[in-house]
Amino acid sequence: MGFRMLSYMMQLWLEQGQGWETEKLSLGERRLSLILLIVFYTGRQQWSAPLSVADLMDIPESLSRFVPTFETLFLSVRETPAEHLTATDHPFGWLLTVLQQEYADIGLLREALIGALTRLNALEDERAGERYRALAYLLHFILHRREAAEHNELISVVKDYSSKTEVEPMAESMAEVLMERGIERGAKATTIENIVLLLNTRFEVNTAATVKPALAAIDDLPRLKQLLQAAIQTPSLEAFMTVLKTNGAATP
Repeated sequence: MGFRMLSYMMQLWLEQGQGWETEKLSLGERRLSLILLIVFYTGRQQWSAPLSVADLMDIPESLSRFVPTFETLFLSVRETPAEHLTATDHPFGWLLTVLQQEYADIGLLREALIGALTRLNALEDERAGERYRALAYLLHFILHRREAAEHNELISVVKDYSSKTEVEPMAESMAEVLMERGIERGAKATTIENIVLLLNTRFEVNTAATVKPALAAIDDLPRLKQLLQAAIQTPSLEAFMTVLKTNGAATP
């Protein structure tokens, strides 16, 4: 994590440096921004990984002063009392209380949702953009982190405590994307199984161990369909493997 934090800082500073060139700032005008590092840990096991770069090195104490050092704030979301997360009454803290209930039963999650939504409804009109982003997060959380059987009930909670004109189009759009992804995943899995079955039948060998992992690594459904056609036409298993190595770019 210490190495990741350092790499994130460097990426941000490199982007800032590119801005200097665009804005044609003189050397005296160029200043790096301060970056406050915060790790929000949402896992269920106790955190034990080091947060410093020095922990990744085996060096004598006399050389430790040459290692990049920086402070990283750490918050274990699940271990922090909800009243601490909401102490400043900021919407982000209320969203974290919902995240705390990711693996809880639906009743506890429902209570957390209602608490967060009540706070979001109290935001001033000039913070409408902030409320919209928070609602989007809650819908994503429900659709991606909870079972499909719970989606309708939990989304109804969001709708009941929000403006329907604000939430309904957002929820429908997200649900459609998830449905399309599910259909595509199913089609990919079916195509892969058909390729393996076809090869096994044609060449009387079990190709699952060698072919299936390579096929699973291909995300492009049209490419998999092309490979299915290749499995039908290929004169030998070796010829098919050649096609597979080119990611289905051509059929034999």
